[in-house]
Amino acid sequence: LHQNNYMDYNFTQLNSLRYLYGEMTEDEESNHVDILLTDNVAFDDFEELDKVYQMLNSVKLKPAKGSIEKILEYSRMTAPDMKK
Repeated sequence: LHQNNYMDYNFTQLNSLRYLYGEMTEDEESNHVDILLTDNVAFDDFEELDKVYQMLNSVKLKPAKGSIEKILEYSRMTAPDMKK
């Protein structure tokens, strides 16, 4: 890739991420949407990023029960005695 094309590509990807995370001003958002509507490659890349974004947001992480028990045990061992 030519250096300018590579920079434009990375800039467009970065803006797509900023768009997905709601980190753009109204003007930036409007300009980015215009690019997506006129550049098929940028739009295809945006769709891929959006799929990944949706998958990441659907992941629900839950600590293992053993991890919670270890944290609570440590808390009990290190907390000042609350009994009076």
